[in-house]
Amino acid sequence: MSDQLLSTKAKFELVWAAMRELGIKQIDVTFSGEGDSGSINDVLVGTSTQTTTEYGGMAWAEMNQRLENCYVKVHPDEPPVKLVDLITDLLDPLTTEQNVDWWNNDGGFGEVRLILNEGDEPPMIELDISERVVNTIDHSWQFDRHGEEVVAEPHDEDVPNG
Repeated sequence: MSDQLLSTKAKFELVWAAMRELGIKQIDVTFSGEGDSGSINDVLVGTSTQTTTEYGGMAWAEMNQRLENCYVKVHPDEPPVKLVDLITDLLDPLTTEQNVDWWNNDGGFGEVRLILNEGDEPPMIELDISERVVNTIDHSWQFDRHGEEVVAEPHDEDVPNG
């Protein structure tokens, strides 16, 4: 492997440059998980409405095909990598290091938006994570040594399972 490994910042700059070259203003990345695992589900050209079929004069499906087939050179001594794979690798730490456990137990889901702003405004990344939580309601009673109830009313407490 080459000594000239690119930093995360430099890799994001490759993503922004590829988006500009492809004419893509937004990429939406969805992810989900449960049990003990999670993964990125889709990396797609972003659209403001699901009914939009045209994107920059080109069909949305065609733009997604161009995104899927795009390769970028990350290391000078290695072959180019798929842009979608580079995005997935870059976003994995962003989705897992936010102290939101979306992949264990009942899991969760989310979306990352890579937004290439117009003009001099810098690109930005938006991250939304939804965590599924099941509440457990505990009921407690006390009885004396003869089995007589001491506390007549149950005591309810919401405790999230984690």
